[in-house]
Amino acid sequence: MHRPDFEEVFGLNAAYAEKVYGDYLQAPDSVPAEWRSWFDTALPPEQRASAVAVKARPAAVPAPAAAQGGSTDELQALVGVAGKIVKNMAESLSVPTATSTREIPVKVLEENRHAINRHQQGLHLPKVSFTHLIAWAMVQAIVRVPAMAAQFVEQDGKPFRRLGRSLNLGIAVDLPGKDGRRSLVVPNIKDCGQLDFAGFFAGFNAQIDKARTGKLGPDDFGGTTCTLTNPGTIGTVSSLPRLMTGQSFIMATGAIGVPGAFQGASAETLTELGVSRVMMLTSTYDHRVIQGAESGQFLDWMHRLLLGEEQFYEGIFKSLHVPYRPVANSIDKRPPLGSSLREAENLERAAGLMTYIRSYRVRGHVLANLDPLKFEPGDWPELDMSTYGLTIWDKERTFYSDGVTKKP
Repeated sequence: MHRPDFEEVFGLNAAYAEKVYGDYLQAPDSVPAEWRSWFDTALPPEQRASAVAVKARPAAVPAPAAAQGGSTDELQALVGVAGKIVKNMAESLSVPTATSTREIPVKVLEENRHAINRHQQGLHLPKVSFTHLIAWAMVQAIVRVPAMAAQFVEQDGKPFRRLGRSLNLGIAVDLPGKDGRRSLVVPNIKDCGQLDFAGFFAGFNAQIDKARTGKLGPDDFGGTTCTLTNPGTIGTVSSLPRLMTGQSFIMATGAIGVPGAFQGASAETLTELGVSRVMMLTSTYDHRVIQGAESGQFLDWMHRLLLGEEQFYEGIFKSLHVPYRPVANSIDKRPPLGSSLREAENLERAAGLMTYIRSYRVRGHVLANLDPLKFEPGDWPELDMSTYGLTIWDKERTFYSDGVTKKP
């Protein structure tokens, strides 16, 4: 039996395939049927190496004694998964890349995610994460800037730009190992451009579940167009990940937080000033087939979509049957501190807030979702905060309400 050429077929995921292959050699029935079939028949003979697979283990190699003190260090061979990472990183250096970055406010994203999950939890359905929504914006931005899906290929020594017929979005999944180290797999969601958000959400969750339960198959890795990675989950603000050969670009999302200049301010001050939390996006692309203007246009669409343009959230709400209107982006209308208009504005806002509360008490029932077979979100101006001069920036602010918030 010959060892398959994992690097050529699986690229970044070669280490994962290598591990499954080691399990297959020891006990074929211990791996899923699709892997057994792939190892038996998928690769033609010309794509197989001549060496027999050997299960590799890290080996401790003593280093020469130090010149001073006679102590020895321990060198650990980078083999197996660690060795494949070294090989992948070295190969990535052959890809001439450039990177675009953009800081995006996430106030609208946060408010709409909260509304979606309030609906999801009420029906005992899975929560929608920031990554789900960002990944969907990524798909929609690529649809609007199709040049971002271009991949570089060579045939007969000549360079070509390839635009695939399907958009397969890779999702970087960080998996903890038994030895405390971590490994990365990148399954993809097939034909993202043909899905609505509900279908994308289900496909995303299915791939994550398969990754965490060790059930990913060869087809889950094939044909990745581009990748989303999220180092922001561990607090990284900005990252420049390496682009693997064969992909068009990789986008990294940074941690969501208050801009650095305001991190010393109190929560009350941030609310008063209308300071949104922000997130850094980086697009690292193959500069042979994608130009800087195209990457910049892609990030501009990411910005606009996550702020709610192009009916972005309306489409998500409709797909998930969320019976509300999405929160819209708006400019804070509050006069600055020290302005002569501040006192009059406070009274006007208080009056608007009290009317808003009373409107909900009288008309709020019209938003009840009573027909499980029909999706039709209510649209009642008297239940829209903008009718009373309020914006999303007022949601965390405190206003005088003359006891109207108390139950009669």
